[in-house]
Amino acid sequence: MKKMKPLCFMLLFFIHSGLLFAQPYNLFGKIEKKDFDINSSLIDSTTGCIALFNIGSCSFEGNDKGWFSIVYTKHTRIKILKKSAYSVATIKEFLYNGDIIQGESIQNIKASTFNIDNNVIVETKMNNKDVLTSNFDRNYIEKIFTLPSVKVGSIIEYTYSIHSDYIDFLRPWKFENE
Repeated sequence: MKKMKPLCFMLLFFIHSGLLFAQPYNLFGKIEKKDFDINSSLIDSTTGCIALFNIGSCSFEGNDKGWFSIVYTKHTRIKILKKSAYSVATIKEFLYNGDIIQGESIQNIKASTFNIDNNVIVETKMNNKDVLTSNFDRNYIEKIFTLPSVKVGSIIEYTYSIHSDYIDFLRPWKFENE
């Protein structure tokens, strides 16, 4: 029993230390006024927007077909610096639906635009009814949504999950954009 106390203490320490050093940006909608003030020597007159973060994960979960699905989760936050960057507020995601038995779906979409109005952060949430679906070709559909109330100085944030039954196909991840 004496050996269990130090082991339990160490385990408790590592759990709490992990929570203390966890990154605060992965909480959706956790925007502070200091997030609007970005000073960097890397930002020049041609910079239209800056990605504050672009996080992704991939995991497996059981599905109702007796097998597994891959779940891709994406969480992105971008600061708009110029009108020329408004197009980043329109998100397009292709989903494979060429097979009746298997397919891909997008779920848990959350998207908001944050602006400062009278020294107060104002959040404008996107309505999930505004997510459009179009047929790209016979095998693919495209999900499209645009964040509302975007203007110069806005911070846009969105997150969603893609559920795919194609466990032998991993989606690519773009770490850089134009």
